[in-house]
Amino acid sequence: MILVLILQILGQTPKWTLDSVNLDKIINQRQHLDDLLDMRLENLRQKNQQGNFTAMIERIEQRQSRLDLLEDVLSHSLHLFTQILTAKDIETLDQSMDKESQLIIDQFQQLVLKAKNDKIATGENKKMEEKQKQKDKEDVEPIQKIVDGVMKDVAEKADTLETSLKDDKFKQGQKNEGTTIETVIKVKDKEQKNTTQPVLVDSENNQYVLSKPGDITKYVEDSKLLNDFLLMFLFIFISSFLAHFLRLPSFFGYLCAGILLGPGGYIANEIQVETISKGLGVILIMFFLGLEFNLTKLYKVLGVSFFGSLVLLIITIGSFILLGQQYNRSFQEMTAIGSCIFLSSTAVVLHFLNPQDIEKSFGRTIVGILVTQDVLLGFLLVMMPALAQSSETALATAFDLLSGLGLFLLTCVFIRFPCLAILKWLTQDPKRSVLLLLGSVAYCLMIVQIGAYFKQSMELACFVAGALVAPRTQIVESIVHTVTPLKEVFGALFFASLGLHIYPTFLLNEGLLLLSLTFAVIIFKAGLCVLVMFGMFKHTLPNAILVGVGLAQISEFTFVLASSAKSSNIIGREAFYLLIGVTSLSMLLSPLFWSLVSPLTRVQQKRESVDEMLLSFNEKSV
Repeated sequence: MILVLILQILGQTPKWTLDSVNLDKIINQRQHLDDLLDMRLENLRQKNQQGNFTAMIERIEQRQSRLDLLEDVLSHSLHLFTQILTAKDIETLDQSMDKESQLIIDQFQQLVLKAKNDKIATGENKKMEEKQKQKDKEDVEPIQKIVDGVMKDVAEKADTLETSLKDDKFKQGQKNEGTTIETVIKVKDKEQKNTTQPVLVDSENNQYVLSKPGDITKYVEDSKLLNDFLLMFLFIFISSFLAHFLRLPSFFGYLCAGILLGPGGYIANEIQVETISKGLGVILIMFFLGLEFNLTKLYKVLGVSFFGSLVLLIITIGSFILLGQQYNRSFQEMTAIGSCIFLSSTAVVLHFLNPQDIEKSFGRTIVGILVTQDVLLGFLLVMMPALAQSSETALATAFDLLSGLGLFLLTCVFIRFPCLAILKWLTQDPKRSVLLLLGSVAYCLMIVQIGAYFKQSMELACFVAGALVAPRTQIVESIVHTVTPLKEVFGALFFASLGLHIYPTFLLNEGLLLLSLTFAVIIFKAGLCVLVMFGMFKHTLPNAILVGVGLAQISEFTFVLASSAKSSNIIGREAFYLLIGVTSLSMLLSPLFWSLVSPLTRVQQKRESVDEMLLSFNEKSV
């Protein structure tokens, strides 16, 4: 009762009862507060030699006396309250209530008066402190005023800088249509430093890392990404060393490094590692393919490359659609699977195909078809989400892609001459080798960005970037000599990143099924290519077999294409994992199958040598 009355007089509504009061906790807090006040008083008294802290000392002492009075009132009130509750008769209850009334008249009134006086004194003390601060400011030395002015100016400029650099993405994002607020947890390791960024995990188990801190003055490093690349390089070196010792292609070592690291979860920032590895790896591989591009020689197989690729695409998709009808699979699903099976791996083929083989007729045919597939890859990537929509949307998408291709090539023709002039100047002095390296990579990435603007695939853009330089032999030789080490490094990272998606447990559990499907796909692709090359384009049988086996594997970009199809609900999870497994095994087995038919390359070389001799003899006779 007395406590409720105290709170009512102070203008507050009681929000708790005696049941919620923890007296032991209150006593401990009171003791802790006394210790803090005593320590503060001791410090102020030591500094109060000139009397600057007298007002503050008096205010703390007033607070202590007021707390003592309040504690005394509360203790008496609780004591009386206990007597009232334990009253056995009316007389005892009346005596206790009289004591309570006297307590309210005496001590509680003193408490209220003390509170009012303290409030007035506090206001006066604050006014005195403000006057003292103002006086201290006026007594500051002139040089201090200059320093304060400089620091104020710096602060204003810093505010302007941070305002211009800081975009409030949170508020801006709320204005965008379709924006939702998600619940995430912030995970931070105990051993992490303050400069190491934490990881955010949402309800769907997606992990996010910080890309830009809100405080631009705070240094934050992604140590996990650095550790990921250290692990990648270490495992790549060990695996490729063992592959070299066993006389296996280095390609096996790169893939094995990724297989060992990926499923175990040792790579923390998988998306960032794959983006850098695949991006720069594919860019440089396709750029070098474009540098080796000989338009005169490739023109001879242009018809085979373009029309042969279209025939292979149509027959492959058509075969899978017919197969799907037998098992009640949808048209969209089988079209997506057929598109994935159609693609062959340019990077894998270039690893087991010798540079001398590219100059031969089967090599030019393989390269020509691979380049055409890279062109079609951009088309398929854009068309994949359109499969889940209407046919009108798919046709409009195809038209936009073809028109974008024309504009992209036209733009490249215009910028070719200034770019070649700069590259030629860089090759004229060996001391400019570093500039040549930077300029070549920057030139290639610029073409990639132009291609992305016109919705063209990164692979096609890189190939075009190299093909534009290919006629200038001197520039090509200098670029190849300078950039090759960088290409080999990122090429190794690229193949290792492919291994991150190969799951040994899944391959072992479904080994028989995956091997059966892989051999079926290899036989289907090789057989179809042999029939098309031998039957439609009148290639010799050895040449057709070499082309067929060279294109028998599935492209690494099936990972991307299949993921797009799964995201669009065109294929299911089971089909996605089967495609990944078959793709992985086909890439691993491709060099083995090529080694089995490689003796035919010598037969084809002799045949071409004889044809060239007969052609030369006929020309001389004429």
